[in-house]
Amino acid sequence: MVAQPDQVGVNEIVLRRIVKDIIYIKLTPPYIVERVAFNPSKRDIDGISLFRETLSSVQEVAVAGANPKGYFVARLRVSDIYALGLTLVPTDGPLPGHVIIPEINWNIRKTLRDRLQEYTIALANMASNNVVEAV
Repeated sequence: MVAQPDQVGVNEIVLRRIVKDIIYIKLTPPYIVERVAFNPSKRDIDGISLFRETLSSVQEVAVAGANPKGYFVARLRVSDIYALGLTLVPTDGPLPGHVIIPEINWNIRKTLRDRLQEYTIALANMASNNVVEAV
């Protein structure tokens, strides 16, 4: 396993896997990512997952997912994520370069619903600008 720096650089790109389902994304170009693509699931106790593009490719991120529908992968600029006041924390994960956004976690959906909605809308808008159909 490749060690990764503790700090995710402002000039980096991170990748978010999005299930090929109309609930999460418009399935034909121009792709429009729905905010639910960034909602935390029950598994996201510590935060939602993304991957550093310098350590895992779009294709690697897509094929590592278990959904039989397949995936799109969105590329997001770290500087844009930081501008929202969010952080990216490197963690051990299924692929090299796994990071989480700890501010978007399973528990926030009840306690800070309005804040969660702001974050997910902003991230979905960013993601819609750079979607790759991977698998």
